[in-house]
Amino acid sequence: MKLIRFGKRGSEKPGLLLDGIRRDLSSQFRDWDSDFFASGGLNSLKALVERRGAEAFPEVAAGERWGAPIVRPHKIICIGLNFHDHAHEAGMEIPKEPILFMKATNTMVGPYDDLLIPRRSSKTDWEVELGVVIGKEARYLESAEKSAEYIAGNSSPRARPSPCSPDIDPPYAATGECGETVFSTVSCTAGGGGATFRCR
Repeated sequence: MKLIRFGKRGSEKPGLLLDGIRRDLSSQFRDWDSDFFASGGLNSLKALVERRGAEAFPEVAAGERWGAPIVRPHKIICIGLNFHDHAHEAGMEIPKEPILFMKATNTMVGPYDDLLIPRRSSKTDWEVELGVVIGKEARYLESAEKSAEYIAGNSSPRARPSPCSPDIDPPYAATGECGETVFSTVSCTAGGGGATFRCR
């Protein structure tokens, strides 16, 4: 069961991808936003689909645009050089501590939306990421194990950094990582009550 959104940019509706078919859930839920996740919406959604079956919800027309699978998040936190081969490729040492940086929330778009390449971009690239969707607010958790209660799901977004100038070329320059539309993903597979849903 994968969360999707569809429709014109700015007017997306919530849906599900079930058995390869997009289903419209807008009659049941407002959207896949922070209120949905924090209020136990995933458990309600899972129970609804189990009770009524996928066929109870209308199919989304084939021509409808695929949107980003969740409403614009509050923040997108990233970890750089967390893959040995990537560090080697960049000619950099593996860091002793994680390299943290953030992407602007307007970087997140649908999987088939146009990529806006910044002017003077010197080398637009692409990367496949592991995205973790945090479902509710958390601070200073008691243990790593406790964090599982706060994870709503995961995805595999594509990041497409585009450093804007030959003069600004560190691998994680904000100008490249935070350009509009550089972070796209198809669907978000959600987890609730011990279940795990994968996003891709």
